Amino acid sequence: MILNTEPYSGEQGADVAAEKAAFYQMEKDYAKQAFESSGCRWRVIVAHAGLIQDDPTATAFLESMCDELNVDLYFNGHIHNYYRACARGGVAAETGEGTTFITTSPMGLKFDDFAVGVIDDLLQFQTGGSADKRPYFTRLVADDNGLIVTAYQLSEAGDLSKASTFSSYSVIDTITLTQSLSERYAAPVSAPASAEEQTAETGFAWWKIAAIGGAVLLVVLAVVLITKKRKAKPENQG
Repeated sequence: MILNTEPYSGEQGADVAAEKAAFYQMEKDYAKQAFESSGCRWRVIVAHAGLIQDDPTATAFLESMCDELNVDLYFNGHIHNYYRACARGGVAAETGEGTTFITTSPMGLKFDDFAVGVIDDLLQFQTGGSADKRPYFTRLVADDNGLIVTAYQLSEAGDLSKASTFSSYSVIDTITLTQSLSERYAAPVSAPASAEEQTAETGFAWWKIAAIGGAVLLVVLAVVLITKKRKAKPENQG
């Protein structure tokens, strides 16, 4: 699923804030409908910007949306660095217990230093920086067992005049997800009653009906007897 998570970038004002909120809601509704109608097991979103943005409302929206929709993986660029974070309910979560956010964009010649103090509490792995000009790329493999995400970085700094120096990459980070968040946080389904439980419930219901019926019959008989006695009393007095 590809979304635009940074509408009206750089613009300010009350009207912009209102339109941005409406846009976020539209994006979330679109993603929700697409995920649910497809019946997919794994939910993955790709966007340009991730948790590190100039607009704090964008970050809050991302975390809230991913929680509500049980998004397993969120890939983005924007920051020319590599980092992996995991969050659920606005706090750090263990891998597989919240949405895993992965920024994996430094494949060109621009490299950024990691923004300290922004998402440090959610961070699980980060590397690189403006001084380390070795590109990265990330591979996602899906099979019956789950999802495997592996990040690779150029083993040694490449020489732009020699293409062969860009052919050797080493694994720097990897995670495996075996249970989707949709499965983990699915609402519990009540198990059907066993044959014994159904028989017991049915027997109890008939017992209550029989008891009520018996009580009603006794009341009717008592009323009949009282009525007969009242009618017979004047005749005995005469």
